[in-house]
Amino acid sequence: MTRPVLQVEHIVHPETSNRSTESPALNEHSTLTVGIDLGDRRSTACVDGAGVVVRWFEFPMTPEGVREAFTNQGFGRVAMEAGAQSGWVMRELRKLGYEPLVANPRKLKAISANERKSDRNDALLLARLAVADASLLYPIRHRTEARGTPASPEPRSEQRALVLVGGQGEVEPG
Repeated sequence: MTRPVLQVEHIVHPETSNRSTESPALNEHSTLTVGIDLGDRRSTACVDGAGVVVRWFEFPMTPEGVREAFTNQGFGRVAMEAGAQSGWVMRELRKLGYEPLVANPRKLKAISANERKSDRNDALLLARLAVADASLLYPIRHRTEARGTPASPEPRSEQRALVLVGGQGEVEPG
């Protein structure tokens, strides 16, 4: 059985960027939806405007990188898959006025089982699912969010090293 190929379009319409001039917060009437494939050091984002890819961008996985990429953009929705980085990214986006959707990867087989997996395809699929019906993402709430415990924006390799040494002492990056 052959699977349909996910076509990725690259169409840029700067005049439809929907930048909010009133507030850096969420533009509820925006038709622009962003899907983010979170990486350890850089993330890939796809901006979807009613079924058409408006633009792609990447940003560094730091709080400053998230703020720079999303401040004053006026996107309508932002969707990402739950993972090691999603907790702190979600909190940064909330500070900017967005209500991010964090997809449940256990229920979202369209991404994990995709034979044509790539950062761009994952970002595109998250954006398109958020446009079609946010419930298709099976949105979750982070446990750290419920407890109010901050998660660290450290690269995942450093988080793993801290776990291996029991969280004691300092770990040298490398």
